[in-house]
Amino acid sequence: MLIELPPRNREQLRHTGVAKAYLWESDIPKCFWLIGFKDDCVYIESELLAYTPMQSSKIYADTNDFKILFGKVVKRHQGVRVKIREFSSFVSAEDSHSNTHTEKRRTWLKPSVYASEFFNQIEEDGQRLRTVAFNTVGDKICAGRLRRDVSFMCTDGFLFFYRALAKGLHERVQERQLLFDRRGADKSPTHASRPIEIKYETHLFEDKQQNHRLVRVLSRLPNAGVSVFHANPYLHASVVDYIDGTSCKIWVTDSSAITVIPGRKSTSSSLARLCNHINVEFREGRVTEVGE
Repeated sequence: MLIELPPRNREQLRHTGVAKAYLWESDIPKCFWLIGFKDDCVYIESELLAYTPMQSSKIYADTNDFKILFGKVVKRHQGVRVKIREFSSFVSAEDSHSNTHTEKRRTWLKPSVYASEFFNQIEEDGQRLRTVAFNTVGDKICAGRLRRDVSFMCTDGFLFFYRALAKGLHERVQERQLLFDRRGADKSPTHASRPIEIKYETHLFEDKQQNHRLVRVLSRLPNAGVSVFHANPYLHASVVDYIDGTSCKIWVTDSSAITVIPGRKSTSSSLARLCNHINVEFREGRVTEVGE
């Protein structure tokens, strides 16, 4: 379906002409692709999200998703290798008062490096991928950029790029998105809230300063309110999403996990936004069922 949207007189939207993009349903139910020229897509997406905030939601990848995607492409298509040209990431840094904050970093790789080497390096540095620009070499040629919000830009070899990379990332992330569905008590099949966890490989919460750092991170979540009931030795906080009314409790009682307990009302969009914010601003972890 072709969407045509006229320009609007709003300061935050700078699009001046009629925006056009194609919208069609993905193989995954309730998921859609919006494809067109960059500025047109950005403008139309902003309008869709602005006018249908309760019905529209974004999905998010993490660094491990990109690593697995590129590994699968190399494995499934013999003779194809992926080379990284440029990337942007989130990194943790300390200010003059020893407070940890998150910075955005953009890096050009000259010469470009193979994906396996690239991921080993950024994992050592604790960087969380925001965007990655790459090209394939070998039997299948394409070039483009993938972003954490699963949007993409292709500059060469669109068919292979779309089928193997953009679609592959979308399918992987959408599987995890299902984890956020029907978590609130009002829609849960058990009629009780179903919690999720963000698991870490290290016992970072043995340092109780991490509790306070997590509170500061939560307080920076846009369009949300945070209340803290207890911060030491364990963390107990509440987050309310002002966009759709989702509420949840945040508990840290395990030295290597954050537990998110949805309230009566909970949307997959809000939980995905919360977990992505924690992964970006605090530290990337693995989002799972409790106990897995």
